[in-house]
Amino acid sequence: MEKDDIEIHKTQLQMEKEKELNSAEGEIDTEVNKSNKSRALEEQKEALRKKLDGDVDPNEKARMMAELNDLEANLSQQMEQDRQNQSKGLDEKRKKRQELLALKKMQIEADQIDELNKKEVETLNNKFLQQMDAMDKHTDKELDREVRNIITRVGPGKEQALIVVNEAHDDLLERKLKILMSKQFGDLTKYLGSMQNKLAMEHMIRARKIEMKQERDKESAINSGMADEELADKLQMIAAERDLELQLSQQKMDRDREEQEQKVRESQEETFCEEKKDIIARQAGAKKTKIETVMNKMPDNDVVQEVGDKLLRKIDITLEEEIADAEKDKERNMERARMKIIAENDKQLDDMKKSLNDAMEKEEKKLEDQMEHRKNEILTLKRANLEERLKMAGDMT
Repeated sequence: MEKDDIEIHKTQLQMEKEKELNSAEGEIDTEVNKSNKSRALEEQKEALRKKLDGDVDPNEKARMMAELNDLEANLSQQMEQDRQNQSKGLDEKRKKRQELLALKKMQIEADQIDELNKKEVETLNNKFLQQMDAMDKHTDKELDREVRNIITRVGPGKEQALIVVNEAHDDLLERKLKILMSKQFGDLTKYLGSMQNKLAMEHMIRARKIEMKQERDKESAINSGMADEELADKLQMIAAERDLELQLSQQKMDRDREEQEQKVRESQEETFCEEKKDIIARQAGAKKTKIETVMNKMPDNDVVQEVGDKLLRKIDITLEEEIADAEKDKERNMERARMKIIAENDKQLDDMKKSLNDAMEKEEKKLEDQMEHRKNEILTLKRANLEERLKMAGDMT
């Protein structure tokens, strides 16, 4: 039954994804037909808006507002020109459209990961509760039969029925807590797994957007008509920017993973503690009810009443101790999780510093090689010019 519920939920999410993709097609078509010039104007407009949001001198603000109006007018003209050029480069636009649709699909699926995981955990939790209920019913049935046999026997020792009830419920609580631990481990694994998947997908989306931006920038640089030497420098700068942005995206994923993992672990520890306390309290209540039921069946048996009263008092004392122990376990586990994250952060910080140092050394070596190459080129040109001048002087002589 739980598998059917999950499959139904997956189907619902798939339908929502298709609906969202269909509604995004118009926006994607507009993006596909947008020229690099339009994108450049939009970027300038956005940068100017951010400046206007800050503290700006009134005179400077008036100038920037005028510049913003000019940008908006130029952008409108360029977008109109883009619409007129829709029929040009159809194969390239078709390919770009597929890429943007794939990115949109990945984004929707990334957004749905948490919802799907929540449904799976909820379904498994319902199964766990049904299992707990079945264990209660089976134990009650067995206890009723055992208690009936004891209290209908002739002779003393009927207080043994209370001992049987007490031990049976203690054993039942122990089995329930073991099953709870297994369930909680599964829940934590699912939450951490879905978190990792979502962060990885978001990194992939950012990386693909970075690659697409680099391709656009390369195309703009190539079509700009700059000299070969200047073009080579520009393309090298574009590649370096891409590498830096990809590295920053990777660092963001690692940093987000650490922060979210700590939040997930702390949140789950809180949930686990409440679940454990709830089971302990419910089991204590069920044990008290069963003991009182047995005592009520033999109200004139002084031994049964005395043993029953002692067990009831012990239940209350034990309940307080077990609740306090559950809270201590929670704090201890949360502190252990924090220390683990801190240790991983220190290691990652060292790795990040080493990575940045290696990258800087590599860039310095590359720059030195470029400077050496450029120096050799200049010396070769000077040597050729000198030889040409000497030859000319010889010819004149």
